[in-house]
Amino acid sequence: MGTLGFFVFFLVLVNFNANAVLEFDKYVNILQNTDGVSQKCLDQINSLDLETKVKMFDASSKLIYPGMLHTYPVDMGIYDECIALDITKNSTRTLGKHCVFVGTNLSIPTNAVDLLKHSNNVVAKAANVNGFQKIFEIAASYCVPDQCSEKDLDILFKQYEQGGVVTFNFTKATCSTKETGKELDAWDFGFITLLAIIGCLIIINTTYDIYQDWFSLPKQNVLIAFSLYTNAQKLVHIGKSSKEQIQVFHGLKFISMMWIIAGHGFVAFQILPVINPMDVSAWKTNIYNQYITAAPLAVDTFFYISGFLLPYMYIKMFKGKDFLYQLKSVPMSFVHRYIRLTPALAMMYLSTITLMRRIGGGPIYDKNVNAFVTSCRKNALSFFFYYQNYYNYDDLCMTQTWYLSADMQMFWLSPIILLPTAYFVTKKYKAVMLSLISFSIFTVILPMIIKFIYQDYKNDYDTHSRLCNYIIGFTFGVFMRENIDKPFIFKKNKYLKNFLLWCIALGSMYVLVYLNGWIYIGNGTYAGKTVIESLMRPIWCLGLTWIVYSCFHGYGGVVNWILTRPILQFGSRLSYCMYLMHGSVIAHNVMMFRQKEIFSDWREFYLWCGYLIVTLMVALVWSLAFESPIIILEKVIFGASGKKKEHPTPPAKKTIQA
Repeated sequence: MGTLGFFVFFLVLVNFNANAVLEFDKYVNILQNTDGVSQKCLDQINSLDLETKVKMFDASSKLIYPGMLHTYPVDMGIYDECIALDITKNSTRTLGKHCVFVGTNLSIPTNAVDLLKHSNNVVAKAANVNGFQKIFEIAASYCVPDQCSEKDLDILFKQYEQGGVVTFNFTKATCSTKETGKELDAWDFGFITLLAIIGCLIIINTTYDIYQDWFSLPKQNVLIAFSLYTNAQKLVHIGKSSKEQIQVFHGLKFISMMWIIAGHGFVAFQILPVINPMDVSAWKTNIYNQYITAAPLAVDTFFYISGFLLPYMYIKMFKGKDFLYQLKSVPMSFVHRYIRLTPALAMMYLSTITLMRRIGGGPIYDKNVNAFVTSCRKNALSFFFYYQNYYNYDDLCMTQTWYLSADMQMFWLSPIILLPTAYFVTKKYKAVMLSLISFSIFTVILPMIIKFIYQDYKNDYDTHSRLCNYIIGFTFGVFMRENIDKPFIFKKNKYLKNFLLWCIALGSMYVLVYLNGWIYIGNGTYAGKTVIESLMRPIWCLGLTWIVYSCFHGYGGVVNWILTRPILQFGSRLSYCMYLMHGSVIAHNVMMFRQKEIFSDWREFYLWCGYLIVTLMVALVWSLAFESPIIILEKVIFGASGKKKEHPTPPAKKTIQA
C-alpha cells in the first residue's frame, strides 16, 4: 500500500480541486442552479455580479485546507470579509451572511484510509459507500446572500455533492450578518434608560460633593451616594491594622480572585477551535499544570472567609443577647444582605442580556451570546432569588454566579447556629466550640455519604458540598472573637512550633493542589476520588486557619508581609465586582476570535494578564457606579447616616493653579 497508496490519496485530494475547476466555478454554479429556492433568495442570487461572487467565495471555507489532519476540524472562513458585503442592485439589497458550523463530510478511497489512521480528526468506523469511506467531519463556513435560509442553502449545496464523496448539512449552522442582533427591544431600552439615570446621578452627586467640599460646607449623605469623588476616596483608602480587621483576608481574597480568573481563562480556551488540539489534551493530563485546574480551591477560600466573618462581627454586637432579641434582627439582616449583593449583580445580568449582544461579533459570537441571553432570561427567577445552583445547575445564567447562590443559601441557614452560638458562647464556651467542631465534621461526612448513595449525582455546584468550608470558617471565627485579646497559643519554643505548623499547612495545601489535578486527570476509583474530594476542602480550610491565626498574632513572616500589602486592600475591595464581571470579560474575548488559536503556556499567561487588567477596570466602574452607592443608600434608609455630614475645621483658603 505504501507509496502507491499515498500517491492515490494525493491524487484524490488534488482532484477535489481540479475536477471542480479550482472550486470557484463550482461555487458560481451553485448560485446559478436555483430550482426549489425561495423567491427572496433567488432575487438576491440573480442580482449578484461576478465580483461579489468572488468575494463570497474568497470568504468561504475550502474543502481542502492546511492542517486538516492536525488542527481542530473547524474552518471559520473570513468573517469580516463576508459581513462587509452590502450591495444594492436593481432595487435588491444583498448583505453577506456568514454561516459557520456547516456540517461538511469528506470521503476518500477506502484503500487510502489506513494512511490516516493516526490522525486525531479521522472519523472511526465510518461506513464504506461505493469504495469511498467518510473520514472527515468538518465544521465549515460559507458566505451566502442574507435572504437564503438554511433550507435554501441545503438545496443549493446539494449540487456540490459529488456522489456522496462530499456532503453538506446546514441544519446546525449559525448564520449572521452585520445587522444581526442590532435591533433594540424592551430590555435594551430599559437598560439604556437606567444607565442614563445613573449617569445623571453620578454627575449631579459628584458636582455637589466637590462643591460642598471646596467651600467647606456640610453634606447630605444621600446626595453624595453616587459621587465618584467620595466613593473613589473610600475605595483607595488604606485601612490601618487592628484587631477588628483581619488584614490577611485582603490578600487572600485578591490572590484567590487572580487564581479564579486564570482557571476560568483556561476553561474558556478549551471551547475554542485550536491549531494544536493534541497539545491541549496533553497539557490537561500533565500533573505539572494542575495549579490551574485546582482553581476551585480559591472559591473554597471565599466560602471560608465568608463563614469566618459572620460570627466574628455578629458576636461582637449580639453576644449574650436573648433569642427573641436576636430573632428580631434576622429578617433585616436578610434584607441587608440581599440589597448588598443584588444591585451590582442585577446590572451584570442586564448587561449580559443587552449590552453583550452589541459590543462584539465574530463567527462564534452570536451563537454563544444568544445562549447566554436565552439561559439568563429563562432562569431569571432562580438567578435573582439565589437558588439556580440547584434548580438549573446544568443551565446556569453566567456560570460563575453559582457561588453567590451557594453563599446566600448558607447565609439564610446561618441563624440556626449563629443565634445559639451568640447566646451561649459566654456561658458555655467549651460546649459551643465542641458542638461547632462536631457539626464541622458532620458537614465533611454528609457530601461523602450522598455521593456514595447517589453515584450518578452530577451537580458540581451544590451548596452542601461546600458547607464544610463555611462551617470551619464559622468555627474559627467564633474562636478568634472569643480569644481576640489572648496571646499566641504557644509559649515555649513558639518560633520552632510556628515554623513546623507553617510547613505542615503550606505543604498540605501544596499537595492538595496536585492531588486535585490527579483526580481531574481521571485517576483512582470512584470510592477513592469521593473520599479525597470530600477531605480536600476541610484540609484546605485548616491550612487557611493556621495562616490567619499566625499572621494575626504577628508570626506570619514574609507571607503576612505579602498578604497585607496596601495594594491588595484595593484589589480586595474590588473582588466582588471582579468575580461578577470576569466571566463576561473572558467570554467576550473568546467569542470575538476569528480564527483558530495556538495553545501554549505563554499564550495562556498573556491572556490571563489581559483578563486581569480588563477585569480590574470593569470592576472599578461597577463598584463606583453600582456597588458603593447602594451601600451608602442602604445606610441612609435603614441606619442613621442620612444626617448632615459636617465638614471638619475649614482648611486654609484654596486657590486654583494652572
